[in-house]
Amino acid sequence: MAIIVINAVASGVAVLVLIGVTLWVVSRALPRGTGPAPAVDAAELDSTLAHAQATVSWASGTRRDWDRHVRPVLARQLEEALGPRRGDESRHAAGEMLLGPLLWPLVDPHGAFTTRLDGPGPGRDALATILDRLESS
Repeated sequence: MAIIVINAVASGVAVLVLIGVTLWVVSRALPRGTGPAPAVDAAELDSTLAHAQATVSWASGTRRDWDRHVRPVLARQLEEALGPRRGDESRHAAGEMLLGPLLWPLVDPHGAFTTRLDGPGPGRDALATILDRLESS
């Protein structure tokens, strides 16, 4: 019985993370302004949703999966959140200030895991927390 409840909760969290990632990616892709809402291309939206689903699934994988598939997506989103290109030291300081010392190493493009690559990755909760912080910036 407990396993069923845990699986149901995990599935619910996964769906919420997927919805959050999708909304966040779509909101970043749409232009901001007070004019009329632009028409959204259905194919582009489908592609964005598929990309978000893949990213969420990789987040639940191994540390190697995180480095290959999730870290690059988060690093690009961080660059977008920080604005114009910065030097490595400046990006490191800004990233650590924005995400904190525990989450920054999960996004740092130069901070790939070096041990236990087949061990569990940071997971969906870490992805959701990082995306929340990036969205609030």
